[in-house]
Order: sequence, then structure tokens, then C-alpha cells
Amino acid sequence: MSIDLLIEGIISELNIGLNYVYSILFLQLGLILIRQWYIDKKSESRDKIALGYGLYYLFLFVGTLIYFSIDTIDISGYYYEILFLISLIVIGIGGLVFTFTIENTIKKILDTKFIISILFVILLIFIPIIYYFETQFFYLLLGVLILVNVSLQIIFIVYFIHNTFGSIRKKLTYSLIGLVFSLIGLAFSSKMGIDILKKYLDTYYLIIFISKFMTIFSLNLILYGLTGYSFLLESQWKENLISLHIIDKKRHIDLFYRDFDESQKDDIRREDLFAGGISGIVTVIKEITESDELPDNIHKEDNLIMLEYGEKIITVMITRANLLNARYFLKVITTQFEQYYLDYYDRWEENAELFTPMNSIIKEIIKF
Repeated sequence: MSIDLLIEGIISELNIGLNYVYSILFLQLGLILIRQWYIDKKSESRDKIALGYGLYYLFLFVGTLIYFSIDTIDISGYYYEILFLISLIVIGIGGLVFTFTIENTIKKILDTKFIISILFVILLIFIPIIYYFETQFFYLLLGVLILVNVSLQIIFIVYFIHNTFGSIRKKLTYSLIGLVFSLIGLAFSSKMGIDILKKYLDTYYLIIFISKFMTIFSLNLILYGLTGYSFLLESQWKENLISLHIIDKKRHIDLFYRDFDESQKDDIRREDLFAGGISGIVTVIKEITESDELPDNIHKEDNLIMLEYGEKIITVMITRANLLNARYFLKVITTQFEQYYLDYYDRWEENAELFTPMNSIIKEIIKF
């Protein structure tokens, strides 16, 4: 046996093993995201996005496991065709669940009228017919739908990168890079990609091997980018903001106030949050500044009071959840306020209009 054939045989065996690594990573991603949905399911309906994501990867796990198994076991003939179609249908259902979730989530910024989801339904219905009569057209159509599905994921992540800060933005960027490279890797290791490589390259098996490693690395980037925080709550952090207060640390005076929620229900809840309204917040701040401990958060009923301490001010954010993006926003507001006003801060004589430009600064930061 020549060295080339030996190397080809070894790499081919490794390629089979790497196939199952795909499936395990899909399973891991699915379970992590469903766990996230389970933990946060009592908050709001937005957590269904995590469920959609998780189910998508679980369907990918089952579908790819079937697909890789029938190739490994070397099933042929009628049974191969049936199991192959079942694997595609299972993966297609996962794509449908995810696509519907994404289209429903981003309809305010990109109203697709659920066209992609409808196309997935049509494909699932006609998969056996199209596959039996027009095999080449079937793979082309399947490739286009997969490309559109991944493109929706890219749009989804890019949108939330644009609306997040700090470490969350970095992690989402990693997941975006992973998504793009996983698409490239899967394209080379797909059935159509393998057929093209076989036609033009003698060392096609080596390209497939490299592409599979690229995909595994990319899936790990996605896993890293979407874990370690509540991705879906963080990506919609603005909806959890209630109000912002900037308070003089020494004189305990409310210097600036910004309301982020105009709903009557939250107005009523906000009035009950502190006895005496804003003066109640000031009282709490006074108690904090006179104590030895400076807490970052205070839990009050269903809401959270986040505090950030500057040189001469305390910035208070009332939110519905403890989110990293809200904390980052609070730090930026504190820094910006003192950057603009600290030089002539001591000359302030209860002229609230002095700090009115903070509204423009806040609007620029969070782009409501």
C-alpha cells in the first residue's frame, strides 16, 4: 500500500469521527440554550427565542446523527433513501422552528412576512417528490434555503451586536465569526461540496478534513459567544430599563431624571417602589453613603436598583433584570456626566437645566 493511500485512509477514518463531533456540539448547544430558556421562562415571552434556538440545534443533532450513521454503517438501497430523507426532514423541521423564531423576532426591523418559514414548510412537504424526480435541483434548492437560514442568523446577531456593549458585544462578535466560518466549513463538507471537490481535486479528502476542523472550531466559537450570560435578555436589555437618576453624593439632591417606560402600569409600580417617590430614592442613597458598605444592587419587589459610584455623584438605574449591558450603560453614563460637568460642578446652584444635555448624550449612547 502506497503512502498516499495510507494517508487517505487515515484521514477518511478521522473524517468519520469528526462527523460525530459535529453532532455532539449541536447537542451541547441545544441543551445549553434550552436550559437558558428554562431558567428564564418565567420572565417574559422573549425567552421563547432561546427555546427556538435550542430546538434548532437539537433537531440538527438528531438529523446529522441519522445522516452520519447511515454512511458509517454503509446502508444501501431503499433503506438508505428512507433514512436519508428522514434525516433531511428532521434537519428541515429544526430550520423551520428557528427561522420562524427569527422572523417573528426581527419583524420590526426586517418584515419578511414569514416567507422563509413558508418556503421551509413547502420544502418539507415536497422533499420526497423533489428528491425522487429532480435530485440535482433538490440539492441546489436545499443549499439556497440553508444559505438564507444562516443569513437570517447573521442578520439577527449583527442587529444585537449593534445594540449591545462591552463584553457582550465581544462575545456576540465571536459567535458571528463562528457562524460565518461554520457556513464555509459545512459547504465544503456537504454532499454537494464533496462531489465538486472529488471532481476537481485528487486530495479532496484533505480539504474535507480541514473544513471539518474549521467547522468544529467555528461551532465552539458560537458556543462561547452565546453562553456565560443570558444572551436573549441581554440582547433586549433596553426593554428592561425603567428609569435613571443621577444624585449628588454629598447633598443628596436628584440632579437628573430620565424615564424609559411610559406605561401606566410601570408608573404605578414605580410610585410604590420608594416611599415618597424621588425623595425616597434620595433617602435610600443617603443611608447608603452614610454606611460602610456600598452595594452595587438593591432588590426591591420585582425590580432591581443598580448603583454606580462616581467621584461626586451616584447614578441609579431602576431595571427589571440584572443585565451586563445595563451595568455597562450605567458606567458610561456616570463617566460621561462627570466628564462634561465635573469642572464646574461645584458652581451648580440647583439649576436643573444645566444637566438637560444629558438627554442627548443618553440618546446617542443607547439610540432609542
